[in-house]
Amino acid sequence: MIKHIGVDIGHYSIKVAVLQSTKRGPYIEYLEKYDLPVDSTADLELVRLEILQKIRDQFAGPNSLFYFAITQSKVAYRFKEFPFAERIKIQKALPFELEEDLSFDLEQAYFDFRIIQQLGGESQILAAAVTHQTVKKIMDVLQPLGWNIARLTTRGHALHNAVTPLTELSKKLPITVQDQSAKRQLKLILDIGHYETIVNVYDGRTWVHSSVILWGGHELIQAISERYEIDVAEAKKILIDKGFILIQFENANYDQIVFSETLAEKLKHLVKELQLLIFSFENQFAAQVEEILITGGVSRMFYIHPYLTQHLEIRTNQLHFTEMWARSAEIPQDLQPVFAVSIGLALEGFRKPI
Repeated sequence: MIKHIGVDIGHYSIKVAVLQSTKRGPYIEYLEKYDLPVDSTADLELVRLEILQKIRDQFAGPNSLFYFAITQSKVAYRFKEFPFAERIKIQKALPFELEEDLSFDLEQAYFDFRIIQQLGGESQILAAAVTHQTVKKIMDVLQPLGWNIARLTTRGHALHNAVTPLTELSKKLPITVQDQSAKRQLKLILDIGHYETIVNVYDGRTWVHSSVILWGGHELIQAISERYEIDVAEAKKILIDKGFILIQFENANYDQIVFSETLAEKLKHLVKELQLLIFSFENQFAAQVEEILITGGVSRMFYIHPYLTQHLEIRTNQLHFTEMWARSAEIPQDLQPVFAVSIGLALEGFRKPI
């Protein structure tokens, strides 16, 4: 049977998800997280390469296909509308629409799109573009290792795969007529990584946009390291094992308040960036953000959900996505958030182009 292997290469860890193709659909066979050193004296690139070689040696074979992601901050997403429904017409017109929006030359870029909704004879699409140079840098690292690379996609697409039932990932969209009287509600799904936060936007169940905030758990680790004068490795362990943010200070002791305020100072930047994005999305789509779901390493921090709910004034909860996928063993609850992108990458093998 074919094995689809998603490899999520992060700054301080590499996550691997192995999904097997069965008659009943995707089956999560294996998950593994490889930590990379945070010690500044370590040769990070060398360690990363050694881990990738280990993964290749463990899973490579004639029935193994590998999937990798492009860093979200290197990808430009654009929501576009066209007065026609034919895909070939959209494909011809899209470069002219993107040309004015992007900071790089489209002749030096790869771009693709997905039709997200058709309203009568009109189409709404989500386009993504990335430079040739960005793809080349990734392939220069991967190709010498002899991977059987099936697909290179974006982290935003991978996150969407992880939270979307397989039947919806590949279905062709019907011609629909939008109910103008219905109140439109947006939902945001966030994957808070080490250096960046992916923000996927949904109008109902339809994925309409993807963005990125250049903020991640690294900010909190650095704050702990500087405040308590400890090395980054120890600060990272503290954040993972017992990081928290207080919602109220009643019954909290002095040390707890100091720790919480140390992190709150950095979290303000995430809140501010989210507020700006929310304002932009609500204006662009003439809708209101009603809910936020979060995953990624930072989502494991105690009380982060009520903190964001309080400061954004939008209901914020943990994203639970693994329940929809069959698996050989239970995934520890505290590890589920870190595998969203790697599982989504492996699911690329089950998604048919639409």
